[in-house]
Formats: sequence, structure tokens, C-alpha cells
Amino acid sequence: MALIYEIIFENGKTLKYKVEDNPVAEIWVRATKEMLARPDCHVFENQWSHVFYDETKIKFVWNRMLKLIDKWNQLDYSEGRKLSMPLEYDKNEDYRDLLNRLHEAFHRFEEEIREKGIMMESYDADPLQQLNVDIHTLESCIYDKNMFTVKAGFFLHSTQEPRLLPIKIEDPSLYSYWDTFMIHGGLYLGYHTVGKSLEDCYSTNDVELIQQGLVRPQLDISNEVILNFDKRATNEQNLVETKAKIEVWVKRNKLEEYVDLSDPKHTPGRPLLAKLMTEMSVEEADNFLWDNKVVASRFIEE
Repeated sequence: MALIYEIIFENGKTLKYKVEDNPVAEIWVRATKEMLARPDCHVFENQWSHVFYDETKIKFVWNRMLKLIDKWNQLDYSEGRKLSMPLEYDKNEDYRDLLNRLHEAFHRFEEEIREKGIMMESYDADPLQQLNVDIHTLESCIYDKNMFTVKAGFFLHSTQEPRLLPIKIEDPSLYSYWDTFMIHGGLYLGYHTVGKSLEDCYSTNDVELIQQGLVRPQLDISNEVILNFDKRATNEQNLVETKAKIEVWVKRNKLEEYVDLSDPKHTPGRPLLAKLMTEMSVEEADNFLWDNKVVASRFIEE
């Protein structure tokens, strides 16, 4: 009998995934079942989708970011620490540094909120949450000029403390399961960490963040998942090449004193949790995941 994870969308469509037999998937199932058992369990509003390069969608996200920044600047909590960005998107401009610095602001403020024990009334009360989602959406759309891969992610949450039930990674050998390649129809463990991993810093050329000691490897396994749809044929060599490129980038920017490349916590890639049983092409996923939100999920046995 196989364990199936069903992801249910607002239009009624359900994507079915067969859970893999590996230690990370086993821990993820436990964390997810614990959250699903809570009476107030719900899909958190902070959902994201990275779709094909599309200027209309980019401008939509850009304009939403402007409104979120304006909202943040008016909050008492911002204490005059204003954020800003150009009023209009220009496809000829390079916005990598802008997006990196906005993400850094999100990182610092969110960690500060947690350290002070400040509880926002709701997701809508914290504009930085959606701002972070939009930053990563733009990075994917603009700088990959992406026409091959579609990704989406979500996680389950609670209105009562503890709001999330992550399981700490105690065994470093679990990071060997990060050492995998992304396949079409794969369901992967979400990052669910405030900040950027070393791989994320490399992909966005964020040297400054590492120099400030703000790189944040993943230390927990939570219920968050990433849905991956990919046109490209890939193989294990892709990840070997990624590791080599990250090492060259770290040494070229003289970052060895900030990150230990031998530490398994910095392993790039994502661990595979399950494989899609439902038929869906990358082209179908492009609009479907942009237009539809996840409303529920559940485990069944078949």
C-alpha cells in the first residue's frame, strides 16, 4: 500500500503525489501529519509561484511590491526605516542589487520581530511576508529568463502557538538527501528559513549578505513543499557542476572566512519527497499555478 499526498486547489483540482521511501520524506510526513491533526490547521497565505518569463506578470508583481513597501513605510514598527524602489519596471535595468537589498531588509526585520516576540495580527499586517515572496518571483522570472521551469510552494500553519511544528535536523547525514536533481513532477522539501542559503546567495550574487554573516542554511524539516515542473532533461552532473561553481564563486569573492564549504548544511539542491501521479505538463502548470491557490492537503493510502 502506497502513501499518497493530495494537494487540493481552489478550483477543485487535486494533484496526487506518491511519497518516496527515504529518511527526509519520513520526517516530513511526520511533521505534516502533526500539523494536519490540529483543528486550526490551514494553508498559510504566503504561497508563491515562479512561472515563465512574462512582462505582464512581472509588472503586476512590481506594482504589488510598491504598495507593500508603502504599507511598510507607514507602519509604526518601521521606525522611519524606509524602503524604496523605482515606480516603474524597466526591462533594460539590472535590479539584482535592489532585490538583494530588499531581501536583506526583510531578513533583518523578520529576525528582529521574532527576537522581540512581536506577533503580527495577521499575514496582511506584515507586508514584508508578501514582499519576500515577490522578490523571489522577480528573481526567477527576470534573471533566469525562465521558459523551462515552473515552481510553486506552500505550507500549513496554525493560528495557535506553536504555529509551525518543524523537526530539527539532528543527523548531518540527512543533508546527503539534498544532493539530488530536480525532476518534472517532483515534490520537494521547502526551505522555510528566514534568509538565504549559500546556494541562494550564489544564484543572486549576494556577496554582501554573506560578508555580513547573514547566510542561513536550513536547520529544520517542516511541512513546506515545492512543486516542480520542468521541460529540461537533467542529470546528476548538474548538481556536481553547481557545487563546483559555488566553490569557485566563494573563493573568487574571498568568502572562505564566512562559510565552510565542507559543512553539509551548505549542500545545494533539495530533497525529493514524492512524485506526481497526476498528468500535468509544464505549460499547463504555468497558468494553473499562477491562477490557483492551494486550499487544503491530506494523506491517503492506496
